[in-house]
Amino acid sequence: MPEFCPKCGNMVADGTERCPACGSRMRPRVMDEESGFTWVDFFNYSAVTILIILAAILIPVAIGLLCFGLYWLLAAFPLAASVLGGLRGIA
Repeated sequence: MPEFCPKCGNMVADGTERCPACGSRMRPRVMDEESGFTWVDFFNYSAVTILIILAAILIPVAIGLLCFGLYWLLAAFPLAASVLGGLRGIA
């Protein structure tokens, strides 16, 4: 698997100690024996999983709050229903 220089982003071959473009030292990739993933891989997969779970929770909550707010607006202020036009029959 090719690696990338942390300083300039140049792609270098595995096992290269210094970047041929800028001369920066390459950090060694420490891999887990059982899974074959690095700690950076674990972090990235964990962050993506957390974001997906948060989106799955927050999007329906936001939609519910918007629906409740619109219902409250139309029920509390009948004039708002007539201003919005045609929505009076819903409330």
